Amino acid sequence: MPAYANNVQSTLNRIRTQTKGFTCRHFLLEASAMKSKLITLLILSLSAALGGCQSNEKAAPKTTQTSPSTAKKIRAKGGKNPLSQPTLVLTQAQFAWETNAAGKRIPKPGPAKILLLSRLGDGWLSNTLEDEDSRVFHKAVCREKSLLTIAGTDALLKTWDWQDGQWQSQSHWQPKFGGAWDRLRDFEFGDVDGDQANELIIATHDQGVIGVGKEKNGVWSVKEIYREADTFIHEIEIGNLRAKGTPRIYSTPSKPNKADYSQSGKIMESFLDGDSYKNKTIITLKDRHAKEILVADMNEDGVDELYASIEAHKVTKNGEKKIVAPLEIRRYKIKGNGKWAESLVTRLEGGIQARVLSVGSPQQKDLKQMLVTTMRGGLYLLTPDKQLKKWDKLLIDKDSSGFEHAGNFADTDGDGLDEIYVAADDQDRISQYRWQDGAFVREDIFSLNKSDITWSIEFCP
Repeated sequence: MPAYANNVQSTLNRIRTQTKGFTCRHFLLEASAMKSKLITLLILSLSAALGGCQSNEKAAPKTTQTSPSTAKKIRAKGGKNPLSQPTLVLTQAQFAWETNAAGKRIPKPGPAKILLLSRLGDGWLSNTLEDEDSRVFHKAVCREKSLLTIAGTDALLKTWDWQDGQWQSQSHWQPKFGGAWDRLRDFEFGDVDGDQANELIIATHDQGVIGVGKEKNGVWSVKEIYREADTFIHEIEIGNLRAKGTPRIYSTPSKPNKADYSQSGKIMESFLDGDSYKNKTIITLKDRHAKEILVADMNEDGVDELYASIEAHKVTKNGEKKIVAPLEIRRYKIKGNGKWAESLVTRLEGGIQARVLSVGSPQQKDLKQMLVTTMRGGLYLLTPDKQLKKWDKLLIDKDSSGFEHAGNFADTDGDGLDEIYVAADDQDRISQYRWQDGAFVREDIFSLNKSDITWSIEFCP
């Protein structure tokens, strides 16, 4: 059987066993990962046959404490660079609806999209950037008044500059890993080799590649430091957990995602040793894995900590899926003997998974807090004591949800306090949460298309 046929069959078998509880966006997530048009069409045809992605979805429920959407849907053509004012940068996959031979409307993957929401007084101006070379942007950050993006499929590292009233792109890296997918999934900047310049650390699907990128005079070179076949690297973090020495790279390899049962996984540490990088598994997760990790100094003692969101433990027996242990946030600390100690930060019942752990100061300027967005259990704000032993847990919004459920902190109004911004894909909205009079007040600032999937939110001051 040809390789592509094996790929089709394995993909369809996986979806057939996982369709219980799937939403439209689950099928769209599968489709957005595919570089084969044949596989994509088969996935979307299956989803239509199962009733998973028809266009007659129910409207999002009405909410309270909400202002009407104030963002204008205007594509950036002409005029000044949208990044010339404080702007939220949201990476997305989008889908258009088409009618198939059976008369059903099914989604077709569109070009990768970035939604730019710029603060203008009390309102917001929206612009979009699209890339026909990709189906999804996984992350984008500002570099001066330009953007750096990673995408799939194919895997592309690009920069985008505003020239002559429009975005102009330049491709810097387009690797072929040899698996079913070529996707650049996450990246972070950090000086991991001690040369006083930040490197770009990139994680990929599905051949488990980690690369260290350097830029010189606008030319990029990327050195592969790790590879593991049939592996997703979900997350990259950089920091120093030892109080001295060069910052190290932390990542979360696992086998490709499954929806009907939990998978094992690990947390890996990579560091420069002489002229080459070493990769060491520091945490082994036997029953469930971590898609999201965070390296941050929450108590500001000068030493970073490592946090991980450990997905709920799912088992399937007799065709029925069951949660046997809830979503957990854990902290890992290296001890004097070189071993790693684990402690529980909190359990989030009903959350399933958390793809966002982020640090900001939304309530007071000198207080660091952690934002956790869960797949099904809402938004939480975690506040530690100085010893990191006790964590207060505040449920900000129980009615916000999504598969990725992208979110982040940003001080868009310059008052010194962060607001919280969340893409609630299930509710088709971008929401702002601001601390006012002893409570978080939500304002919906943008309405998403029903088939949009938002992967990340970053802030350009």
